[in-house]
Amino acid sequence: MAQINHTNRAKIERRLVRIQLTKHFEPWRFELSLTLDEFNFAGNEHVVVEATHGIVTERFPFGTVDAPYPNGSTDLVQLTGRPNIYFRVKVIASDGSGLILAEADRVPITGAADTSAQRMAILKYDESELRPLPWWMDWSNPAIPALVINPKVSNSTVLAKSDLFRGLNASTVVEEVLTRLCFVSEVEDLDDEDEDRTWESLWLRFIKQFSGEDFDPSESSVQDKTDWITRSVDLFASGFRPIAKLNRGLKD
Repeated sequence: MAQINHTNRAKIERRLVRIQLTKHFEPWRFELSLTLDEFNFAGNEHVVVEATHGIVTERFPFGTVDAPYPNGSTDLVQLTGRPNIYFRVKVIASDGSGLILAEADRVPITGAADTSAQRMAILKYDESELRPLPWWMDWSNPAIPALVINPKVSNSTVLAKSDLFRGLNASTVVEEVLTRLCFVSEVEDLDDEDEDRTWESLWLRFIKQFSGEDFDPSESSVQDKTDWITRSVDLFASGFRPIAKLNRGLKD
């Protein structure tokens, strides 16, 4: 393993980093939003996140500058339940030298969020007995897709947030949304940057976070759309690790 070199590293201001900590399940997990546009990085430099309390540190590879998305789970296995956890974000050269190009130290947690709150911007949870299904997608609200759980399912609210349900269904939900976006949606302005951006543009931004790919369905062939959906779902699953969540849920 290369020795970390701190020479001439740039400072990443805290306004460019946002970390939310989810405490509704154990182990706790975190999500990172990172903006590095104002730095002149090549794009393939490595992003690493470190969570620390006292002498205990957990380290998480977080993709590259162009695609800062976790390489695996962001579960805080050793730090769950500990107070005053702080985070450090590093950009490390990709040449194996270990050179730290930029760093944000002692990044404050901007909020403790449950899983549904993290997804409210792109996905809504509802309950309904309208259909004889345990769950389905509802597109009646043009502002946001909804995952509808049938309340006849025992502990339906708890189920929707469980590792068992998410492990089985999260990737399917992503695939359904992207299929709707590519083949049904009639929204043409997918690049809007104002506060009233459409759910389609939000989902494109969400996918780009871990794929690093700019994709415009309105200018793509059927085959390109199909390939992009498959590629995006697989990339999502690589970071989300649904099989691990399913196995963990089966043990509970």
